[in-house]
Amino acid sequence: MRGAGVALVLALVASCQRADPPSAGSRSSGSGSAAPDCALVVTRIREAVQSQIDAVGSDAKVLIAQMLPAMEVACTDDHWPASLVQCITATKPGDLKALEQCNALMPKDLQDKLQKRMMQVAPRP
Repeated sequence: MRGAGVALVLALVASCQRADPPSAGSRSSGSGSAAPDCALVVTRIREAVQSQIDAVGSDAKVLIAQMLPAMEVACTDDHWPASLVQCITATKPGDLKALEQCNALMPKDLQDKLQKRMMQVAPRP
């Protein structure tokens, strides 16, 4: 999965619009040197998909609310590359196209870790 961070957020929002909630994130403890920037990463992603978030039902919004903090934890604990964090934080609020261009900067191993974190808190059927 390419650009898992942003891509999974977008996939979540898109599938919530279809009323079929996908995986979400989980929290873990730890810290990294990019922690303040990781908070801005999540803010930029939320801003980029806010109109889509607003269009989904309340259950999906709860799932998204759980997923975005998990993304911040992943960014911090998994030490996302500075180039990825800088790319995302440099985007203008709401600029989904720019965020999509940042996706290529996320290494496969971090994509996999993020996906696992999101699946940990996904509601079980």
